[in-house]
Amino acid sequence: MLIAFTAALWTLPATATIVNLSQSDQTIVLPPDDSHKLAGYFTPPYRPGPMPPQVNEILLRNAPSELRTACAAMVDSWGPRARGSERVTVRILALANGSAWTTYRCDSRLPQFANIYSERLAAFSAARGTIQFIDLAAAEDTRTTLYHVGLAETLKLLGADNSASFEVFAVNSNPLAGATNYSSPGHLTGDSGSSKPHVSSENRLVIVANSASATTIALTLVTARVRPGADSRETSPGDSAEYRAQTRFDHDRAGHLTFVSVYHRDSPPGARPHFGLTRYTWDAATLTFVPAKPVRLPPVKPRRLPPVPHSGQLAN
Repeated sequence: MLIAFTAALWTLPATATIVNLSQSDQTIVLPPDDSHKLAGYFTPPYRPGPMPPQVNEILLRNAPSELRTACAAMVDSWGPRARGSERVTVRILALANGSAWTTYRCDSRLPQFANIYSERLAAFSAARGTIQFIDLAAAEDTRTTLYHVGLAETLKLLGADNSASFEVFAVNSNPLAGATNYSSPGHLTGDSGSSKPHVSSENRLVIVANSASATTIALTLVTARVRPGADSRETSPGDSAEYRAQTRFDHDRAGHLTFVSVYHRDSPPGARPHFGLTRYTWDAATLTFVPAKPVRLPPVKPRRLPPVPHSGQLAN
């Protein structure tokens, strides 16, 4: 599962200190009037067309002030030309019976920084009257990791409502001197003669379970990882991947997701690739997927076969 995000051409000094839009797990309790208006808009039948200005205003006004401060810090770190050009916008990814999945995006208003951005995923819950941010950061992420978020699909999970899976592209955006073009995850291109950027990126699949009481990450899987400094002249993006995985979903008759199987290939530098299979099962009590234990078959006692008749013909 691969996501293609495009970022613009940009140049920064090698000594620049790049910071990202830090992730968040905050929960914002909305004023009752704002919550009621959002729930009404997000309840079917849905109105076609772009998001109404009043809905956009409510979502932005109720965002934490820390989000704007973090966005300004990220854009200011791109250098004097970008300083003061930050902006925060909202996208709606999916609607579900009064609730909604959204992203808050931080980028620059200047055209020379087009498509360089980072996002926070958030869920509006009509039942709780809250906007809850979902922390997408992994333990190995750095202060320069940018996050691009897209909806994979909505899901049915036992014990949860309005759940969904998301495709997350996480790129470590710390370019060296010289222009660098991030044309797609896992395939980096650079100007002729410029230094090769030490950039790593990951595609991740994140399953989020939404219930009447909480919104939690149920499972995070890396589906592709590109090794730092991959050669831009490689003919296939897959050649630069040191890890790739493919997922398969199993459902019950009612359509609830019950198992996630992950077939993966790990290709460490200088070593032979190896393959594996990991399987996760849904745990409705904890609203998470847990590793499935292998099923051990009962031992079978050896049994002597009957002798072959002298005629050599076995009975039907």
